[in-house]
Amino acid sequence: MSSPGYRTSERFREKVAARFDGSGNPRKPKRVRPGHYIFIINIIVIAVLVFFVYHQKSDYELYKTIPFKTEQCNFRFSIATESNLENYAVTLTIEPKTEQLTNLLFNRNIAEIDFIYNNKNVLSIPLGRNITELELQDVQTFVVPVNMKKLNNHILERGDYKPKKRKHLFDFEGTSVMVKARLTLNTPEEITQTIEFRTGNLK
Repeated sequence: MSSPGYRTSERFREKVAARFDGSGNPRKPKRVRPGHYIFIINIIVIAVLVFFVYHQKSDYELYKTIPFKTEQCNFRFSIATESNLENYAVTLTIEPKTEQLTNLLFNRNIAEIDFIYNNKNVLSIPLGRNITELELQDVQTFVVPVNMKKLNNHILERGDYKPKKRKHLFDFEGTSVMVKARLTLNTPEEITQTIEFRTGNLK
């Protein structure tokens, strides 16, 4: 049986021999080819881009709606993204409560849509322009498109927008903001309804 001191010296000789080749020259360290690093970096970049594109797309997919009613009709105010992801579709659906002819009166237009950010009205559009009287026996829907880029530009120019610092690399909420879409129904007694939603990326 070998002594502990002998085993220690054997380990020492093995370590020394491992650092030298057969000629007694020190072994050259293996070189890592840069291609391996480039491949890994490419994989990381592709993964980040895929995540970014997916996240952007999901931010633009929007549908929010709110129902309300009067003595004569049921209403539904909605906002959604169109399939081209370039416009919001603002919709007002009006359904009479009875099958009898229902007559509604409006001031100027059926309604006004105000987009509010940071307690400031950044964009206003009419819905049902120049319609002051409506006779209903069935459901009618009125739609007005709102260009996303136009709304974003108005937020940047008129809403005192202050970009937030990102908390981390994948924090995309700093490039979108919460906006209120306020519907004002221009009936003799004005009715207002508000939908709050997150915009697409501002920049």
